[in-house]
Amino acid sequence: MEKINWRKVEELFEKGSEESLKFAIIEARKAFKKTFLEKRLPGKDVEKKIEASREFFTNADKLLYAERCYRNIIEESDFEIGKEDTEDILQAYFQGVYDLENTDFSGLKISYKVKLWADHLLPETKLLIRNIVIGTFLLLLSVIFFADTKIGQEITRIVVAIAHFVFSWVLVTILIIIAFVAILIGSIFYFEGRKNKNKITKIEER
Repeated sequence: MEKINWRKVEELFEKGSEESLKFAIIEARKAFKKTFLEKRLPGKDVEKKIEASREFFTNADKLLYAERCYRNIIEESDFEIGKEDTEDILQAYFQGVYDLENTDFSGLKISYKVKLWADHLLPETKLLIRNIVIGTFLLLLSVIFFADTKIGQEITRIVVAIAHFVFSWVLVTILIIIAFVAILIGSIFYFEGRKNKNKITKIEER
């Protein structure tokens, strides 16, 4: 694994300007993300990876705070950051990298790795299943309503009538447009032919 050069981060921090402090955070976060991705832990983004793997970090909450500040720096050009806050953020990233590099993830049991992924994916899967169940229930309920109730049947009849009217109107409009375009193109070809024929006749008369 390529060794991280923290000297660049330290030099940026020592400059002390707001711009250099922001770049120091960006560089530290880049190193943290690189190390995190190498560990192949669950999570769609760095913040979710921290949440899913917080037990491996000395202070996951500080890392989450650092991530929020990093996102503000990237997304908001007028975001302000002081030297003290920057130092806390850099320390959080330093510690995060240290925690990752000193945890033997290869020694974890497969069942534990599966548990990590399950803990991360289960809430999203539950939400998806819930939405599918609710959607299916509402669909079946609407089918029964429109098929078996008088008001539902009346609404269906009106909607179908409107659909037929709109479809027939659209179809007629399209046919009229096609006919108009065909007549226009035919007229252009006809007059162009007449024009060319007249030119040929005049040439022959000479």
